[in-house]
Amino acid sequence: MRYLSRSGAMAEHCCPWWMNYLIGSPLRRMMQPPKKLFGDFVKPGMTVLDAGCGMGVFTLALAGMAGQEGLVVAVDLEEKNLAVLTRKALRMGLEQRIETVSCDMGELPLDYNFDFVLAANSVHEVPDIQRFFRRVHGLMNPGGKLLLLEPSFHLSHEEFQRELELAGETGLDVVKHTENRFERKALLTKKK
Repeated sequence: MRYLSRSGAMAEHCCPWWMNYLIGSPLRRMMQPPKKLFGDFVKPGMTVLDAGCGMGVFTLALAGMAGQEGLVVAVDLEEKNLAVLTRKALRMGLEQRIETVSCDMGELPLDYNFDFVLAANSVHEVPDIQRFFRRVHGLMNPGGKLLLLEPSFHLSHEEFQRELELAGETGLDVVKHTENRFERKALLTKKK
């Protein structure tokens, strides 16, 4: 488990790639239905970043919502996760709408302008959270949205508040914020 330090740095830990078979189960899609989570924010033709995509439990739904003209860039540190995602996308006929990138989320060596960014259950794993938010801010279109989801069992209320403070320091504004015993969720936007 990782814990947030005062600086926004996390202790060394990374969710093992095989854990994503459990995380990406149909139960997860029932507990966190993609259309309910981000259906209001993702429209056809959008360019979307799924930061910490794992095996693509949300990536595939995002690709469906972005449509034929849209693109989802799926980023994960583990190449094995991206290989599973690629196979799923091929089976579903979504491979033309998804680009996979294996990298550290603090780096994000991308050359896109994103309309929507999803960071689901992943930011607490990033070694330098402030750097991640700075990089995401730089990649977002003005008015772009970031949906931040974190599991309550990994992050305390105070740790999640610190993540939001770090995001705010980069120019991302919290639009909406909710917490319950399972998840902590915030919608942020880049100032226009």
